[in-house]
Amino acid sequence: MSKKLPAVFPILLYNGESKWTADVQFSNLIEQTVSSRFIPKFEYFKIAENEFSDESLLTIKNVVSALFFVENHEIDKLKDHIDSLVVLLKKEDLSVINLFSTWINDYLGNRTDRQEIMHPIKSITEVKSMLAASLERYEKKLLKEGREEGREEALDMSILNMKGKGLSASKIADLLNISMERVEKTLKKQK
Repeated sequence: MSKKLPAVFPILLYNGESKWTADVQFSNLIEQTVSSRFIPKFEYFKIAENEFSDESLLTIKNVVSALFFVENHEIDKLKDHIDSLVVLLKKEDLSVINLFSTWINDYLGNRTDRQEIMHPIKSITEVKSMLAASLERYEKKLLKEGREEGREEALDMSILNMKGKGLSASKIADLLNISMERVEKTLKKQK
């Protein structure tokens, strides 16, 4: 008796913003540069996150629906949906909730101080505060990045204004207490 290989169930998981429009028949996606008998013929099972409505995700109530829910919303609007996320995670095992906690912190870019961020969740009641804290860290990070970007733009403007008034690069660096490399970088960008 010949031994057969295990079954394969091909899945496509799509989390892009635009609608998935590619054919689900795999062979139609392959260039026909070899004989068609050598091109696999099968359909893949498409899971497009952006095709799930909030209502359908809220009825599924598991960690996957919570992940899709997060990815289907603008991050700055997630604070309004914390209670919905708690409902989605309510039936999950705490180990799964802790994995979700790690994922959402990574998703929000809260990777810098993992020791402070990641304390194990011991109860579903902690999920709401974990989500609120994660979103607050994300907002603070955005504000900080915005301020730093604003400072850099202001410094660039100062450098260009001083150069426009005839000051040398070394005089600009001295007056602004910055490196010559920083001045030259701005002046090169201007050219």
